[in-house]
Amino acid sequence: MRILRGSRIQIVRVFQWGVLCCVLGYSILLFQMHNLTIHDYSNSHPMKWIEDFYSSENNGYKRTGVQNPVGIREGSVKVNEYMASGKDLWEHSHILPTWMKEFFVWHKAQRNRLQKHPEEWDQLKYYLIECTESYQKCGGTADRLGPLPFHVKVASETNRLLLIHWTKPAPLEEFLEPPSGGLDWRVPSWLLGNLRQETAKRTATHEKQIWKYANYAQARLLSVKFQSHDHSQEGYNRTRRSQDEPSFLQVYHDLWRVVFTPNPRIANQIEQYMGDFQLQPGGYITVHLRALYAVEERQEDLVEWWSQNSINCATTKLPKHTRRLPLLFVSDSDIAVEAASKHAQAMEKNHGIRVLHRPHAKTPLHLEKTGNRTSGSVSDFDDVFVDLYTIGMSQCTVYNMGGFGRLGSAIGYNSSCTFQTMAHMIKCNPPEEVQPHLRAPQRELSTPLFLPPMMAGPKDFGVEPIVDEAAKSLNTNKNLPPMMEEAGDMQIEAVIDKDPLLYAKFFNTSETPNLWKSSHKIPKWMKKYFRWHREQRNTMLNPDNWKSMRLLIMECLDTHESCGGTSDRLKPLPSLIRMAHISNRFLLIHWTRPAKLEEFLLPPKGGMDWRVPDWLHPLLIGYSFESPKAVDPRPSIQSKHQSISVRYQSYDAGQGWYDSEKNTVEATFNELYHDIWRVFFTPALPIAKAIKAFMSENGLVPGHYSSAHVRVLYALKTTPIPRIMRWTKNGLNCASHLRPGKPIFLASDSHQATQIAEEYAKKRNTTIHIHPNNPDPPLHLDKGEDINDHSTPRRPPSDYYDTFIDLYIMAFGQCVFISKGGYGHWANLIGGNTTCIYKQKRAKKGISNPCNWTFAADTTLGEDLRITEPLFNEPILQAAR
Repeated sequence: MRILRGSRIQIVRVFQWGVLCCVLGYSILLFQMHNLTIHDYSNSHPMKWIEDFYSSENNGYKRTGVQNPVGIREGSVKVNEYMASGKDLWEHSHILPTWMKEFFVWHKAQRNRLQKHPEEWDQLKYYLIECTESYQKCGGTADRLGPLPFHVKVASETNRLLLIHWTKPAPLEEFLEPPSGGLDWRVPSWLLGNLRQETAKRTATHEKQIWKYANYAQARLLSVKFQSHDHSQEGYNRTRRSQDEPSFLQVYHDLWRVVFTPNPRIANQIEQYMGDFQLQPGGYITVHLRALYAVEERQEDLVEWWSQNSINCATTKLPKHTRRLPLLFVSDSDIAVEAASKHAQAMEKNHGIRVLHRPHAKTPLHLEKTGNRTSGSVSDFDDVFVDLYTIGMSQCTVYNMGGFGRLGSAIGYNSSCTFQTMAHMIKCNPPEEVQPHLRAPQRELSTPLFLPPMMAGPKDFGVEPIVDEAAKSLNTNKNLPPMMEEAGDMQIEAVIDKDPLLYAKFFNTSETPNLWKSSHKIPKWMKKYFRWHREQRNTMLNPDNWKSMRLLIMECLDTHESCGGTSDRLKPLPSLIRMAHISNRFLLIHWTRPAKLEEFLLPPKGGMDWRVPDWLHPLLIGYSFESPKAVDPRPSIQSKHQSISVRYQSYDAGQGWYDSEKNTVEATFNELYHDIWRVFFTPALPIAKAIKAFMSENGLVPGHYSSAHVRVLYALKTTPIPRIMRWTKNGLNCASHLRPGKPIFLASDSHQATQIAEEYAKKRNTTIHIHPNNPDPPLHLDKGEDINDHSTPRRPPSDYYDTFIDLYIMAFGQCVFISKGGYGHWANLIGGNTTCIYKQKRAKKGISNPCNWTFAADTTLGEDLRITEPLFNEPILQAAR
């Protein structure tokens, strides 16, 4: 009986364990299915970097969690900055590891040595990536160029000069060239002749063989023809010197820019195509369909279904914020392109989604599979490289099989935003109904897309070739957007010297080592935090030490659907300073939506430098924990996460919490706001000049007029004209009551309100000063008509200047009338006279306690007042480091 009882117990236990394992297995399966989602990690998602680019390909989803941390960019003002700096291109990257940069410096020195002493060529060892007629097969574009980081790794570890030589189907220089300031991989003709006769040579075709022969000291020449299913990514990552070193995928974008730029012929085709379709880098989705992978032809109805399904996947499987971007369809099959073109009509008609395709003069030629081609032009292969770059400049990529789509995504901005439909083609349903697509206005590409190629000829080191006129055009400044850095230190210094009433120069002395020392309102603990912040920035905020810091970032990025208006974002500043202080975190501010904050405000000299260096933000992708919008961030800030990103939005900007935590003798949130603001911010040059010009032209002097903010569209799209009239007139009446007889400055979010104010001023025989806005009314930072339409080109920062111009002019008024929203109250806090304020209270029945117009008690009006002191603190001019 005991034996039977024991057996039953064992059977029951085995059964229980079996059930438990099934439940756990099913739970894991559900968890994986739940997480099979494509995320856009381009700026903010709090995922940890996963080092293996090709892992987790379940059901076709590419869940790398890796954002390519871009340090070198094309299609931005950076292109011209690189050219003007005189530095080697790799010096601009904060992503490439130190050993790689050292190899590039060594490589450049050896090239110079060969130029001066070609007879010493046999004193070097060479790593030659080849594809010539001596090889039966070399693979396609991705097979040949995909392992680039691996090749650099081996050449660096074994002290070999890295060179690339193609003759099949043509020299690589016909399509790609070394960029100016980059790595010169070309083989001079005289050196090629010597290497052809070299007897101390090894040829390697797989990874172990490459490492083996590369370490042979007696092998002067290592000829490499290498193909790998993962481009030897796993091998590269395995041999990193530390886990903190950027991975294969993370270095790829910057490495590609150091090694390659398109030949001028290819570059012109890309620019022309992008311009014709009004495509901006990062402003569209690419669908790459490889229909003829490993076959010469495929069944037409299957290819047609693949085409339609791939487009469906692009509209349903990628992040939501990308789903209204135009789709660019790229394929190696004319049948697929034709099917996509037909499907495009239905997509635009039924779903408002624009599908584009690049017309090829003929079916694009695979580099390896030229068919019966025995003659023709090198340009027959141009489409391969044009397609590669157009994939690389998209925001997200959908592809099915082969390495071409993967390579295009890897060289681009956002290699984590991909969806692989796989060879068997995962079925995707058509998208749900969406709003009609908003067509992009006709705009040219604002900047050069690519760096110009090196000018030194590849055949003879000392000979300058004839420069193609097309190459010259690539280095042309095409109406670059206004940026502080582009003005230059000397130019801004000249403006300051020319107009001493614009910026007050800061002199660092023992009496005034900073802007906060003289403040009697900023508490001691905050001054101590500011000093600590400066020390940390000077000593710790660098690529080597940043991980030892705890960060708090006030953030608003393109991937965020909303961040609130200007006051929502910046008004909570004192509360965030207290949170950073009590959690020992380094406070930073970073915007990309609608533009960088530095386009509007800059840190003043002697103040708090809150800017995020260009090298840092990409490293935070997948690393920084994001606290949800409008949620109290204090629990997150006290957590163990090293970096916390917040979009803190509160009805009182955290004022109640701040005041509840302060010492009884300390200044309140409202009382110290003015001093904190001047420590953190000063307006950028275009905004400062516009403020000064308007105030001077209209006789407005700080502290000698009243301001009125009439917000009539708060949480509304339209408001009846009679109601706008009542609100506007009452606002002006109340402003006249605050400072009888003094000028009044009016700011409003309604063009009708400003027109009513002008008419009312005539009736009252007075002048109401209104800054002429363009656009009119000023754009709300979070509610522009196209703010979430990523298919339209980004508005220039100047479209948002008026928001900050009106803010400062209101703040300079001695008293402020405010209505709905936080903008007017925020201006009053910045101005500092927080006791002279009147808030309009509205009710459904009308206005509570309306005001009557108040005339001056005497007739001493029209004072001839002028601005006699600088309006703003001098800004920090050099870029954030």
